[in-house]
Amino acid sequence: MDLDLATYFNSSYATFQQQARKRDKIIEQTIRVGESATVRLRFVNEQLLSSFLPALEHIMIDSSQKEDLTICVWDSTDGSGKPPCPAWQTHRNYQWVDLLASEHIKVLCELSPARMTAIDFEQKVALFWINDATQFPWFEQSRPFRTILHWWGAAQNLHLLHAAAVGTTGDGGVLLVGKSGAGKSTTALTCLISGMQYASDDHCLVGFDNSQPIAYCLYNAAKLDMIDSVSRFPELDQCIVNREKLQVDKAMMFLCPYFPERIAKRLPLKAVLVPVVTGHPETSIVSTTWQEAAGALIPSTMTELQGSEVNDFYGMLRIIKSLPCYRLQLGTEIDQIPKAIKDLLCALSTQDKPRSLLSSPGLDPFAQPASISPR
Repeated sequence: MDLDLATYFNSSYATFQQQARKRDKIIEQTIRVGESATVRLRFVNEQLLSSFLPALEHIMIDSSQKEDLTICVWDSTDGSGKPPCPAWQTHRNYQWVDLLASEHIKVLCELSPARMTAIDFEQKVALFWINDATQFPWFEQSRPFRTILHWWGAAQNLHLLHAAAVGTTGDGGVLLVGKSGAGKSTTALTCLISGMQYASDDHCLVGFDNSQPIAYCLYNAAKLDMIDSVSRFPELDQCIVNREKLQVDKAMMFLCPYFPERIAKRLPLKAVLVPVVTGHPETSIVSTTWQEAAGALIPSTMTELQGSEVNDFYGMLRIIKSLPCYRLQLGTEIDQIPKAIKDLLCALSTQDKPRSLLSSPGLDPFAQPASISPR
């Protein structure tokens, strides 16, 4: 299989190069990923840019330094430039086939719509091909190259998580973990509107500065479920890019053009929060165990991201266990949510002071809920 994957990757890469020569035009952009890594994006079709670049606008840079990874992107909308058909059997009753991997190559072929994602860690080259660019899934435009950056980032000790992250300039940030529907997006966007710093509402990149976990804003995109949720955030109405789909799909927004000063490209993390919708008016925060936080983060991330491995598991566990963990008990009065988070961050930054100075209504970061044993 090692030889088959290497042959398949190199043949597909040659197809991209042939398309580049045929069209005699390469559009290149460079993005900064994490602290200082650079990723070069190479497109052979200018029409592809609108599907990939809006979510990455905030991390695009001018750079002449040698890239750490090159991603080659092309399509076959005109019928040409298709990569070779995989030699392995596909299962057409599934949306995707099983991921195939060797020591330094990973390949994933998806069927609906037909597309291929691959990476060669030795060549530092990744490939993304889609048969018909007009069929690029709308929701994937909010998280372009997610699979590639997940695979490559893990090798750089950068972990792509199914999580949100918000905070303040002075006190750092919190990581919001939970499965879809747990309240991550509502919490993150409520904090954004209140003036807080935003790093993610759904997919967050986390690395380390020595032992300090750092959240990086990889995508400036956000999604909200259902029209009634959107109506709670009139400030975000201008950001919606799929207004015609709101009856059936989530609202998708690109935030950078409207809130550039609130996009936190780098946010030192001080705590992990597990959102829980209570139905009560008040929002409160209580301590919880790292096991609850890990249970909220790890299964959803491993399920969301193709090709997750044991190193991803231990990377997430390291992040969780390096931070204090709390349960964010979400109230219906959403204006209380950012205040509770800011109070927590302030308390954590001054926790060497007497506990009486850390108290505020609805917040005792040192309190234990009755059902949870002390840490």
